[in-house]
Amino acid sequence: MGFFSKFREKRRFKKDLEQTVVELEKNPGKPITHNKVLNLLESDYAKQFEKLYSRAKRIVSESYAAIGEDIMSKASKKPAFQALVFAVLEQAEDYDQENKRAKYAIAELHRQIVDDYGSKIKTDENTSEKIIKAEEFYNLGVEAFVGRDYESAEEMFAKAANIDTENGGYHHMLAVIRGVVGSDYDKGLEHINKSKDLRAIDVNELMQTRRSIRIGEKEGPLYIPHSIMDILN
Repeated sequence: MGFFSKFREKRRFKKDLEQTVVELEKNPGKPITHNKVLNLLESDYAKQFEKLYSRAKRIVSESYAAIGEDIMSKASKKPAFQALVFAVLEQAEDYDQENKRAKYAIAELHRQIVDDYGSKIKTDENTSEKIIKAEEFYNLGVEAFVGRDYESAEEMFAKAANIDTENGGYHHMLAVIRGVVGSDYDKGLEHINKSKDLRAIDVNELMQTRRSIRIGEKEGPLYIPHSIMDILN
């Protein structure tokens, strides 16, 4: 390809990226536009336009956050969709580490997961000191988990589970930390097997779906399937 042909191609690329970014800015979360910007950002030309490239990444991040919020608001109780939200919001942060909208949505997702799969025990005057201590460790773990201090959360949940071995919720949260956040499905499964709680089935689905999404992510950005959005609409 000659010099002038490359120049024209590069100029067309810039115009296409500018127009698509503006369109996504007006309609964040629209799958066809979102995926088109992702494709353009994968081009060798993209980084040559530094300001436009940075702007496009910020808009993509906002779009991922919008999609994550939409899924959470319409299907947050379904483990497979929760796993998708995890992946989508992580991508939002990958494209813009300062995206406050994504950070807030991630914290909300963490609270939702705790509500859905965590401990439901309420202590009273008849509760043993051992159970109360386990609950104290668990609550510290929840605080760390929502704050995304996963190392501390894992430590606290493990202490709670070791004290009160019959509480499935403690094992569920260890499974989430190790099998969803930590990408170690086998370790997560060990805790699912220790839990006699019916919610273990849902935690297992959460882990399996997140694992399958991660496999796809290894080859590039997370594209938004139209079928997912059709289900939500």
